[in-house]
Amino acid sequence: MRLSSKKIYFNNLGFKTNPLLAPYIFLQQLWRPLSVWRELYSDIQSVKNFRKWLKLLLGGSRIYDIGEGFALSSISKFAGLMTYRYLVLYSSNIKKLYDNSIVSYKNLEEFDKKYNVLDYIIRNESLEENFFDALLNLKIKIDEKEKDQIRKLKRTKWGAWRDQKLNDFFDDECLELVQEKEKFIINKYRYEKPHN
Repeated sequence: MRLSSKKIYFNNLGFKTNPLLAPYIFLQQLWRPLSVWRELYSDIQSVKNFRKWLKLLLGGSRIYDIGEGFALSSISKFAGLMTYRYLVLYSSNIKKLYDNSIVSYKNLEEFDKKYNVLDYIIRNESLEENFFDALLNLKIKIDEKEKDQIRKLKRTKWGAWRDQKLNDFFDDECLELVQEKEKFIINKYRYEKPHN
């Protein structure tokens, strides 16, 4: 785990994208509060730990600790880590994430329209139906009996937090942070607030 180990990630210090910032990023990784991160990862079912983890990363106070290029990207000033990871995975020109050309939500939407490589996405929350649609788009036939068999397969509960509800993990501050920082993904895929 990057956050709880002493390792310095030299490939993400910004020597190529922002060499003046590289010494600061190096010191941030060097002085990373390992005891804090280790405590947060010590109990993966802890609501309190999750909330603190989320606030540290999305709130920006420990943005350089993760050792990814997120902090070097201009989007880190207004968007979150999941948006960054989405763009890195599904964009054909990730260099633009680091050239300071994406400085607003509008720029981010334009970037995604121009460089997104996805033709279709299968979402976990509608897994079976999205899978059937993908097969249809690929002209692969599947009959209703096979679809019914797939729909009847037992799905495992999400994550290690099986006994907890998703919205238990989000206090008002966490919800506001996610809504602000991950606004792009929320809007693009029409996500709603978790509810019981």
